[in-house]
Amino acid sequence: MSSSPPTRNCANGLPAWASKCPRDIGLAHLDINKGMDGWSGMDQCNGLVGAYAIDMLVGMLHRGETGVPQSPKCIMTESRWIPGKTLKK
Repeated sequence: MSSSPPTRNCANGLPAWASKCPRDIGLAHLDINKGMDGWSGMDQCNGLVGAYAIDMLVGMLHRGETGVPQSPKCIMTESRWIPGKTLKK
């Protein structure tokens, strides 16, 4: 399935019985990005994740930390739901 915007038949690559989306089947994309207007699914906020990674790296450099940390750190960001046209309402 491509990440191009859904068309009247957004189920390209699925079996014939799923030919009418969202009438016959609903589709939700797990990583919605720019240019995917119309898709229902999750925006993983990739730009924010990248910004947090840079912030963490700069902090490590300022503290003189090098190499792989003994105790890895994890920063979590919440995704946000994007309502679209690929699911029934």
